[in-house]
Amino acid sequence: MIKDNIGNCVEPPEDEEVECPPGYNKNEEGRCVQDPCEDIEELLENANYTAILNDLNTSGNTYYTKEKGFGLTLNDNPVELQSSNNGHSVSFTGIDLNNIIGFIHTHPCGETEIGIGNTSIIQKSIPMPSPKDIYVFRRLLTYADDNGRNMKDIYMTVISCHGIFDIKYSGTGEDIRNWNMSIDLYKSYFEKNDDPVLAFKKYLDKIVNKNGNGFELYEYKKNETTGKYESSRQDFNDDETDVESINNCN
Repeated sequence: MIKDNIGNCVEPPEDEEVECPPGYNKNEEGRCVQDPCEDIEELLENANYTAILNDLNTSGNTYYTKEKGFGLTLNDNPVELQSSNNGHSVSFTGIDLNNIIGFIHTHPCGETEIGIGNTSIIQKSIPMPSPKDIYVFRRLLTYADDNGRNMKDIYMTVISCHGIFDIKYSGTGEDIRNWNMSIDLYKSYFEKNDDPVLAFKKYLDKIVNKNGNGFELYEYKKNETTGKYESSRQDFNDDETDVESINNCN
């Protein structure tokens, strides 16, 4: 949808190249969607959020065998996440998701020991958001929509040795859809692609966004000169063989 000259939302003319109005940009389907840059800039200027990034974004945590993380409440208060599954996961159990604006947690790189009953196995960690992370992100969006809050404020940030990646959303409550949450399907993308960022981007677009949603992937990097975090959206190149950082919000 685009806005006409009197402010009404209308469908763009077929086969006609249109410019998005201020505050909107084109997504990969060519639709004009709200530009999340302003909200991302506010997030990266939030003192509590960046303090958590600085605390977790260290080699000790990104290679540590146990996941660590925090949520931030609507009042900007940090809530520490408890570990589960012998530390392989963080637990969202017992947290009032209706009072949470977003989560930040680590996905350590390398191999980790997972307890299963009285035995244990060595499993390679996937350093990108999991299906459960995306599901919890979706629930946060639903709570925000039900209570009239800005859905662009919601985030799910994962920190690993590959960087800081965040899932954002620029659609409406009507666009949110379910998807196939099979963990085997999720893992298959990482088995077929050596680059975990490319693997996750394919999973996000081909599976999660297949029937709607429009979840987007952003990367945050710290500018060592200014000490501030900067963001860029992760999109496919022309033949979808790689991921490019575009639409820099800074």
